[in-house]
Amino acid sequence: YQGGILGTTARVTLQMMHRYGAFITAAYISLLAICTIQSKRRPDLRPIGWGLLTILCLQFLLGIANIDTKLALPVAVAHN
Repeated sequence: YQGGILGTTARVTLQMMHRYGAFITAAYISLLAICTIQSKRRPDLRPIGWGLLTILCLQFLLGIANIDTKLALPVAVAHN
């Protein structure tokens, strides 16, 4: 939050934009991973699809951990 420099409205706007962007990105990556997992033409890419889903879930859990730990530095760095 810029160390308290920004006002409440600006902080809320930043958080909501981050969440909207994360939702759009997660939806795209999920679709890509599912298409990759279900691909009949390239079954050798299935592990990559599962890896994408795993990393996406980890990123989501780190975002939740950021909230729970009030932005503890190691968790925030891992999320970034």
